[in-house]
Amino acid sequence: MAEQNNGATGAEQAQFTIQKIYVKDVSFEVPGAPQIFNEPGQPNLELNLNQKVARAADGVFEVAPASP
Repeated sequence: MAEQNNGATGAEQAQFTIQKIYVKDVSFEVPGAPQIFNEPGQPNLELNLNQKVARAADGVFEVAPASP
């Protein structure tokens, strides 16, 4: 039977774990609501991420939006 290789070369791979997440500030606009929800079609989604990272403690980081 053939062995499957998931790209690992024997070395440990880096792991990323989200322990807690919260929202400090959020803005969501829906122009034309609620009538807009009755229209057929596919939504146009845009997501812009610009963040800064600060060390909160040893091994703990805060990721927050960067200032424009």
